[in-house]
Amino acid sequence: MARSCPRCSRSYTDAEVKFCLDDGAVLVVLAGSEAVTAQAMASGGGGTGMRTDVAYGATIVPQPGNPTIEDQGTNLEFTTRPDQLMPGTKVGEYLVDNQIGEGGMGVIYGATHPIIGKRVAIKLLNPAMAANPDVVARFIQEAKSVNQIRNRNIVDIFAFGNLPDGRHYFVMEFLDGESLAQRLRRDKMAWSEAVAIWLQVASALEAAHKHGIVHRDLKPDNVFLSPSPEGAFVKVLDFGIAKLMGDSPMGMSKTSTGMPIGTPAYMAPEQAAGGKINHQTDLYAFGIILFETVAERPPFVAQTVVQLLAAHMNEPPPPLNSLVEKVSPDLVKLVDQLLAKEPADRPADMAVVREELTRLRDLAIQDQTPLFGEVMPFEAKPVTRKPPPPKSKSSGSKGLVFGLGGLMLLAAGVGIAKLAVKQEEPKPPVVIEAPRPPVEPKVIKPGRVNVSTNTLATRVYLDKSATERSEKPTAAGGQNLRLSVPPDVDWILRVEADGFKPTTMPLRIGEGEEQGLPVVLQPEEVKKPGGHVAKSLPLVKPPVVKPPADKPKGTDNGKFLDPFGN
Repeated sequence: MARSCPRCSRSYTDAEVKFCLDDGAVLVVLAGSEAVTAQAMASGGGGTGMRTDVAYGATIVPQPGNPTIEDQGTNLEFTTRPDQLMPGTKVGEYLVDNQIGEGGMGVIYGATHPIIGKRVAIKLLNPAMAANPDVVARFIQEAKSVNQIRNRNIVDIFAFGNLPDGRHYFVMEFLDGESLAQRLRRDKMAWSEAVAIWLQVASALEAAHKHGIVHRDLKPDNVFLSPSPEGAFVKVLDFGIAKLMGDSPMGMSKTSTGMPIGTPAYMAPEQAAGGKINHQTDLYAFGIILFETVAERPPFVAQTVVQLLAAHMNEPPPPLNSLVEKVSPDLVKLVDQLLAKEPADRPADMAVVREELTRLRDLAIQDQTPLFGEVMPFEAKPVTRKPPPPKSKSSGSKGLVFGLGGLMLLAAGVGIAKLAVKQEEPKPPVVIEAPRPPVEPKVIKPGRVNVSTNTLATRVYLDKSATERSEKPTAAGGQNLRLSVPPDVDWILRVEADGFKPTTMPLRIGEGEEQGLPVVLQPEEVKKPGGHVAKSLPLVKPPVVKPPADKPKGTDNGKFLDPFGN
């Protein structure tokens, strides 16, 4: 009889599994479990669970008679529910196209802007979850966390709102591709492809940690791979349970049921024990991703959540080189450090990990030695091999007796032998390189930022720092301003308007990316006579008062003005 997790919808066919291996919830019996069990057995499902992953960390439990993603791509069929948004439903500025995923907290819809045709993804909180204040707080926290980080390797969230029935939603960029979990299930990953993905995930986490945000649920399902000419482009998803380091309402480490927040298979020991969470908790989960990419399995496997959490807290992970041959010793050492039980024994921060991975990658390319798996292809260079020296023949007791003529004959023979050897040496081949086409300079596409404010007389500046301020505004004169921003540079965006308080915020945007940035300016406060404080209004020029038409020139209210002062 098949069972399913009520939180993440993951299903299980193994009767020994009583709890979800992802979030620890008690499994419930599925309706129509016989059909689901048959489909799970046909696809090889067992104790590891059967699920189909889609973008944004959502999961789909196949319904009887409905095809999976593998069967029909992304055109999924879903059972219609009263709370489901139908195609054409307007959410904010967008019209719903179809449902593309469903997770424990909410449903993901694909939508399109009716005028400009921009595709987006809308994450809508489930009605059952909307009644839980903690879940609503986590949902809002995800949007806040992503908005604070603003890294190109983290999915962009650019709108937030409520439906008429009160359900919260936020709008994020539409991603096309597959999750890292799907990629690992398809076939073994080459080391060069793996390192490129690792470095992008490390960059995203490094940016999050600099803003005091810990992901707390890093796993292959939350690492999305979008195809690009340079290879897979990484987007880290699902900051729904992210924790702000320090005191904050979201700083709790357990749910109301007492279970630690996160996915058990990727939990750090301190997270499994409900202890203090910091940025090194993400380093542990990152180490498990490295381990699973190389070994094609996580370091710890168990039948129950309790056994899995106990393994994280007490058992040492198996060394990578005991499961996989030809693994770089330096990579084995790095993974062992990331999976240390004590946070203090792990690397200091993600920047250290990223620098070490970069160093290992560069050494592997230089030495033409893979970090794991296949050998790096390289061009064979011609090698000139010297012939072995001629073997000398020893003379016996009946050898020649050399006189002066014999010595001359021997010298001549040696000269002839050297000449013969020299002629037999193979010459190295002459390599003529084909002419290389001129390298065209790379065109860097600027980022685009749309700034919308609550005043018409807006001026927007791009400052290099708090002390290096730009005197000339980048854009001015309207309520909706479009900026062209040099990419991959840390800027300070300064927004000003007459009669309003100026506001500043950090800004960093990737090449060719586009962001929407709403800014609400607060009116300036001025003191009125008597000590009262009032909000100032934009300056208005006083009207020009013209003198009466019947007033004679050279007079003051009818009196003659003496120009000589008499």
